[in-house]
Formats: sequence, C-alpha cells, structure tokens
Amino acid sequence: MTILVVQCRLSSTRLPGKALLPLGNSTVLDWTLAAMKKVPADEYYLATDSESCGQLAPVAKRNGFNVFEGPLDLLLHLIEKNKFNIFDIPIVDITEQYLEYELFLNVI
Repeated sequence: MTILVVQCRLSSTRLPGKALLPLGNSTVLDWTLAAMKKVPADEYYLATDSESCGQLAPVAKRNGFNVFEGPLDLLLHLIEKNKFNIFDIPIVDITEQYLEYELFLNVI
C-alpha cells in the first residue's frame, strides 16, 4: 500500500498563511495537492498541526485528501516516536525514487 503525505502548516514566520494565499484561481495549497494527486497512491493525506487544521481541512477535503492532525513538529515527532534515524536511508534510494517520479511526470 502506498500512502502519500503532504505536510502543511500556517505558522510560518516569514509569510504566515502562505499555503492559503491565492495563486491564480486557487490557493497555493490547492495547486500543491492537485499536483500530488497525479502521483499514484492508495491513500492521500494532508498532515497538519492542531492550530492550522481548521483552515486547511476544507482545502484538503475538496482535493480528495484525508487529514491527519498532529503536533506542530510532526516529522520530528514521528522520527522520535519510532526511533527512526534519517541517516539510515541510503541516498541512492532517495535518488532512485526521485528519478522514478520525474520519469512518471514525463510520461503523463
């Protein structure tokens, strides 16, 4: 099973709420989620923090994404919870996944 997760929050200090800013006829987040829906996956999730969830959940739902609400530092939380060391992932694996995705984009 493949699960695609997009992480988003609204508490940026340089440009707060940038994910909901208009870009053409949609928001930045709408464009991002629409692009990610082109990636084949069994399930799609928007991961966000409790403070941002109320504003981001409607955008996620209209783009066909489920919502996962968690701590602000969600990635750090999951790494610590699962005792996961990001340095254990060989760079070749990351590169191969990226190249496969690029090839997929060129096909569609």
